[in-house]
Amino acid sequence: MKSYHITYKSTSPTAEFPLVKSVNYNETSVVIEDLEPWTEYSVTVEAENVAGRGPSSETVTVRTFAIGR
Repeated sequence: MKSYHITYKSTSPTAEFPLVKSVNYNETSVVIEDLEPWTEYSVTVEAENVAGRGPSSETVTVRTFAIGR
């Protein structure tokens, strides 16, 4: 195993393109910063090893908290 790639994108119709955050394989958590408040995001994860990236996980949809929480 080499790394994990977390792909996330706002589900808003005006969202531009997905962003990817890559982390070392031994990380057990990751913080995605600069998300918009009270916004829904779709998130997938892919693992990568010496043979390349594997298939994406199922998409998870989450909503950020409103400002002040």
